[in-house]
Amino acid sequence: MTPSFTASEIVESTGGELVHGQRDSLFSGVSIDSRNIGEGELFWAIKGEHHNGNDYVYDALEKGAAGVVSDKAIFAPGLPGGVVGIKVAASLAALQRLASHNRQKNPVPLVAITGSNGKTTTKEITASILKKRFEVLKNEGNLNNLIGVPLTLLKLHSDHEVAVVEMGMNRRGEIHELTTMARPDIGVITNIGEAHLEGLGHVENIKRAKGELVEAMEGEHKVILNADDPAVMELAKFARGEVITFGFDGKAHVRAEKAEVEWGKGTLFILEAGEKRIPVLLPIYGIHQLYNALAASTVAYAMGFELEEMREGLEEYESYSGRMEIISKGGITIINDSYNANPPSLRSAIETMIKLADGRKIAVLGDMLELGETAPLIHSRLGRYVHEKGVDMLVTFGALAEKIAEGAVNSGMDSKNVHAFDDKSELIRYLKDESGPGDWLLVKGSRGMKMEEITAALTEDIDDKGRDD
Repeated sequence: MTPSFTASEIVESTGGELVHGQRDSLFSGVSIDSRNIGEGELFWAIKGEHHNGNDYVYDALEKGAAGVVSDKAIFAPGLPGGVVGIKVAASLAALQRLASHNRQKNPVPLVAITGSNGKTTTKEITASILKKRFEVLKNEGNLNNLIGVPLTLLKLHSDHEVAVVEMGMNRRGEIHELTTMARPDIGVITNIGEAHLEGLGHVENIKRAKGELVEAMEGEHKVILNADDPAVMELAKFARGEVITFGFDGKAHVRAEKAEVEWGKGTLFILEAGEKRIPVLLPIYGIHQLYNALAASTVAYAMGFELEEMREGLEEYESYSGRMEIISKGGITIINDSYNANPPSLRSAIETMIKLADGRKIAVLGDMLELGETAPLIHSRLGRYVHEKGVDMLVTFGALAEKIAEGAVNSGMDSKNVHAFDDKSELIRYLKDESGPGDWLLVKGSRGMKMEEITAALTEDIDDKGRDD
């Protein structure tokens, strides 16, 4: 089943004006992308950072769009017969109002997840567990902003039994807006650390911004917090409903113990809730991934799941490409964590490589973006961390990542083992020449650095001899 909306419903929920077509016209969904809009869907023209949807209205109609919503005067030449045209005051705000309306129509339990890192993985693991009982709606990828969340909510329909929604932000107020729109029954905060400093300036401001989830939740809700993160636990005072915790802390409601990373298997640990405990093999690598698994398990715990169901969902989880993905070819092992990066996730990835690697350890690191004025200092400190953890070779890409290289050398790392590049092609050529069987390479950087191109280039020319898993 797919959600459907009438022109009348859209006009009334958005405060728009029907300027062409019939009020009883029915749409099979909403899309903002003219390239892949489906037959009978409604094209919502939004002006984005790089493209203006109003420029693609007629492209969408050629693909089969049954109607158009816009805040611009694009209807003057007239639309084809039968096509609906709706004029709104502001396209994005109208999209959000329709999403809020659809959420009200479908009052299923909704889980909202935010935090400085681990949001997407936590969302995916949560869905993996909850689908053991329910029909689950979740964000596609990391569509977690003021456009992505409403598009997710607009996919909600009567067959869904629960929704899991990831929420991101770049400024104060965004989480509040998303929470008001989505009306979560369960809110999760994974952690609070150095991310989005460019828009928020200080970790304290990040805490307050993430805390908007707790403050904006209404009614008999549940808040799930990381017991091992003091900044997260400070937000418990704003909760008006039940607070449930997770972590390695023995006082947490849902806990992990005896955790270890094992090559060829994943991350082994004991999952505990109350007086019950069960062994789990999480099929992804990294002790830091356990926090994502624990957060997801705590959602299930709050919804009455048994430990056996949690284990099944955890062990059936399939990781996304670029998130601690291990690729082994020609005797070289690549930890492809190229999807994104911030300081806490980089430190965790380094730790995981150190635990797993039985050969030379090479860190290939790109710029970490959106860290504001403190970015050079943060990168320099991470260079010291790389050296202190015992990385054998450091290769960087980008102007900020060069500060990682400088920090490593200044802390005592041999400069012969530190190489900074501002040209990705040169970096790739260097790694192809210098890496060999037995080497472990961690590839990581912010989304904008497209570090996955390095992983792809390294793997495409390596003979697929692999190591024995």
